[in-house]
Amino acid sequence: MNHRQTIAGVCMLWALALSAIGAQSAFAIPTGTTAFTCSSAAPTKTFKTEHCVPGETGTAFGHVAFTGQTEVQVTNSKTSAETTAATTLKIEDTIAGIKTPITATGVEATGTVENKLSESGEHLAHYKFSTIRLTGVTVDVANCGVVGIPGGAGVIETKPMTATTEGQEDFLKFLPQEEFLIAEYEIVQLAPTCPIVGKYKLMGSFKGVPNGATVRFGHNEITGQGTLRTNNVAGPKVGIEGLITISGRTGGSGSYTPIAHTTVPTP
Repeated sequence: MNHRQTIAGVCMLWALALSAIGAQSAFAIPTGTTAFTCSSAAPTKTFKTEHCVPGETGTAFGHVAFTGQTEVQVTNSKTSAETTAATTLKIEDTIAGIKTPITATGVEATGTVENKLSESGEHLAHYKFSTIRLTGVTVDVANCGVVGIPGGAGVIETKPMTATTEGQEDFLKFLPQEEFLIAEYEIVQLAPTCPIVGKYKLMGSFKGVPNGATVRFGHNEITGQGTLRTNNVAGPKVGIEGLITISGRTGGSGSYTPIAHTTVPTP
């Protein structure tokens, strides 16, 4: 091979290398999830319902962007298929080898959300809650009841919580602001005999799937994640089954508007 052929070969190799890097970069454009309010006052309306559910079509509601910290509330109201009624939230635990479904008829929380851009260029929504409060809590084991620590009879109150879409792809991850401990509760005896009397801790983290303004928690998905446990991070796996809605308002007054999460490309 002569000198000219050598130079040409080297140039071709560089060109191929640069093309490969370019192609890899094209497929690695960071994306992320941004929170929008779902409003009938949106300039462009492409949704049928106030939850701005992806895939639906209509002309009644649309996304409205917001900046800075926005006040939010979480409830399980309007989580039915028709977005008109509440659904229950179930924590599916195993204590002393006994399946222990704990059901809450109410879910309440207030806090803030802020849309951010990470150092890697990912769009993300970041939430903070002082507590998430479960009400109307019962356990489906004969003669047993639930007392939150704190909260009291039929109420479980979590420690301060964070929720984020950062690095979570299509999920919204919930985790305590302090390491590991989410909530504490006691199973008490209402009549002879409750076989699982004792104090218990909910530990770790869990992920839900945003679908418009609704976040869905699936038992199989959460136990598959393996990050939600009883009493310690190596304890029995815990699942959650249920739905919540997140709504927001700016300025600290006025009515709350559902918040929808949408995947957006980074410019």
